[in-house]
Amino acid sequence: YLGIDPANSGAAVLLHNRTAVVSVVWSPCTRNKRKAFKLHLLEFTNDRVLEREVIVRHPAAIGREVSLACRNYASKLEESSVQFFITTEDAYVGRNAKTGLLVARFGGQVSGVCEADLDSKSLWGLAAAWRAKILRLPAFTKRAKAKAVSMAVIPKWAKNVDAIIKRCGELDHITDAVGVA
Repeated sequence: YLGIDPANSGAAVLLHNRTAVVSVVWSPCTRNKRKAFKLHLLEFTNDRVLEREVIVRHPAAIGREVSLACRNYASKLEESSVQFFITTEDAYVGRNAKTGLLVARFGGQVSGVCEADLDSKSLWGLAAAWRAKILRLPAFTKRAKAKAVSMAVIPKWAKNVDAIIKRCGELDHITDAVGVA
């Protein structure tokens, strides 16, 4: 299961048997005076953690790096064929519709490439829906409380999430990606 929390700063986490096996965490940066994204990729194999950083210019390139990391992990499994299930957190449209549209476009670019590369259709879900199911939070829980609960519960729910947080920082994008998966 691949969970994607798409935003300017976001994350994608691949779960296998309730264990985070691949994570890609990104944030905006500037490279040669142009907007870019710094990606922090982690792959958990056996007792090792493969770690690397990549700079890309476009949201679609984030999707490419996510799908390449997922394919790389799948190639090491003994199973002859691996089917990916992709779930992407849907954009929230609040008071500022323009921001909601920008996040939706960004998410479409990231997950669209993953869909094509991994030959799987992405399911889109609202944050409130997965938070109600996984975290047992009411629909209109304030973001600060939802973040605190997510950061406390998700690392206990899925293996390796605490290691990702330790290496990438206490970012709720990581726990959101796991939750949506």
